[in-house]
Amino acid sequence: MASIKQRARPLNADLMDTSGMYTAEAKRLSIEGQVKIRLVVDETGRVASRRLITGLGHGLDQAAMSKARELRFEPAIDTADRAVRSVVVWTFTFVLPD
Repeated sequence: MASIKQRARPLNADLMDTSGMYTAEAKRLSIEGQVKIRLVVDETGRVASRRLITGLGHGLDQAAMSKARELRFEPAIDTADRAVRSVVVWTFTFVLPD
């Protein structure tokens, strides 16, 4: 059985920008922190499934889960140089602007 030689790498990491993802409630309550999501990235680099690991609530978890669906990756490569499914833990960091 081949193992992973190269992990999946993000192609559109610009989607990590959370400034436009804040809900009115999260702003009002000054919520900051991280939302972590477990992603299964398929052989084509698309997100096949998502699962919330840690969240903040107040609409931020849902916003991050939605944005995670849009992420694209260069797929992981196994030791036989084949593109393979893999797991990526993606972190969205929410920080209110000054």
